[in-house]
Amino acid sequence: MIPARGGALAVAAAYLFIFLVVLSPEHSWMQPELIPMKQHIREHVPLSVSTVLRESLNYPVFEGHVPRLTRPVSSLVEILDTHFRMTLWEFTRPHPSLSLTMLMTLFLDPLLVYLLLRRMSVNADTALWAAAYFLLQPASLSLVAMLFRPAKALVNFLMLVSFWLSTSPGNISRGRFAVLCGVVLFGFLCDETALVTFLALPLFFRERLFTSPGRLVAYLLILPGVAGLYLLALPALAESVGFGWVNLSQYEYFSQSHFPHLKPASAIAAALIDLGLVFGESLGLQKIALVPLRMKPLALLHLGIFLATLGALYRLYRSPRSEPRPDHTLLLMRASAGITLFAMLHAFLMQMSADRVTGRIWGPYWYGAFLPLFFTAAFAAADALLGPRLIRAVARFTLFAILMISFPFINASQKLHHYYPHAPRLIEDVYSGLINRYEERGPDFDRASHLYMIHAASHGRGGLMPEEIPRELFGVAIEAGIIPATRPPYPEDCGEVMCR
Repeated sequence: MIPARGGALAVAAAYLFIFLVVLSPEHSWMQPELIPMKQHIREHVPLSVSTVLRESLNYPVFEGHVPRLTRPVSSLVEILDTHFRMTLWEFTRPHPSLSLTMLMTLFLDPLLVYLLLRRMSVNADTALWAAAYFLLQPASLSLVAMLFRPAKALVNFLMLVSFWLSTSPGNISRGRFAVLCGVVLFGFLCDETALVTFLALPLFFRERLFTSPGRLVAYLLILPGVAGLYLLALPALAESVGFGWVNLSQYEYFSQSHFPHLKPASAIAAALIDLGLVFGESLGLQKIALVPLRMKPLALLHLGIFLATLGALYRLYRSPRSEPRPDHTLLLMRASAGITLFAMLHAFLMQMSADRVTGRIWGPYWYGAFLPLFFTAAFAAADALLGPRLIRAVARFTLFAILMISFPFINASQKLHHYYPHAPRLIEDVYSGLINRYEERGPDFDRASHLYMIHAASHGRGGLMPEEIPRELFGVAIEAGIIPATRPPYPEDCGEVMCR
């Protein structure tokens, strides 16, 4: 264990940062789109098997009346998670982002990352550093700091499980392959981003998985199976329990009427900016002109170390080694291909869902939650391949320091523009640099005190009017039962604290 002490300290530092900073009342929050769902669950969904299963098909509530029923498992977990939180509030003060899937992201995902890398011949110390890096990427931290739908966290976990199954010792038996296909298919019932898992497995493990044409055909049949679920089986189930048939072809992002407003040149430009942001945010590369003066030396040092690392890897690739490490080289190549492919997919999907002519720029926060595994694999392979300890040590330090410093600011911008007021489009201006994240300031009030007051009011101790509750804590107050579930989440006549 002694050789891995550096990696163990890195994991400890990552958890210390998460528990002291990311999960503090100041930085953790609930996405406002959840508020109507919380209202509905508290008022209409008791915790019984039949009701929970039926309500998981209630797309008018869980998809905001959008004709889309593609992630019923996410809706089911949302119901269970809300009841889990409501039960906790009986005993302790509410926490804005605590959830079942947050615990999964915090503990199960990094454990699987470590075990997976160990199976891929990465040494224990590097695997621990990689697990810490997985935790500290903004895409991962967004699943912890912000409470939103369980979908992305579930897909991440299932992706890691599928990678774990694919790296099992020995040949992959017919039974294990069937289980693997079942895990991939189940992922599509959590979120459509399971497509990333479907594409990633052949990229990383095609030699192990597709040992016969029959297996390849069976794997490819997953997509027609998903289409049948989305277009026929799930709509029929929803209609049978009273929610009506859902026609996915009427979903605006699949309709022809959605695309004429997009200007191709603007959408391509936005996609390229988004692509750069995915790399920059995940690798700790900052726009030097925007970072505060006290942070510039660190940002410049990290940029220099990053370029030096790329140069060292290129020289390593070009020159023969006396002791080649083909496993790490292959892992780096496939991880790099995965990053490029899925970052491009992310940029494309952002433009598909754009609601204005200039396209959409969003970076890896939340919607890029499927990317950390690929960046982590590349990190582990590069770290294992680089020889000089000094370069590795400085690169690790600058990367982790930049990620820890920058995330609270982008997270604060996300919360600010979702609540004060609700204008998520401005987040794109933050990412594109039109608004400097390091200069934004949200409302300043004691969030911990308000959470204590909400908890006290839910137990009949002290009076707390809805108008006194800050807007970002409105959903928590609904869960705690001190705001009627029929009250609109954004009342026009609200108190100074809520609207400020």
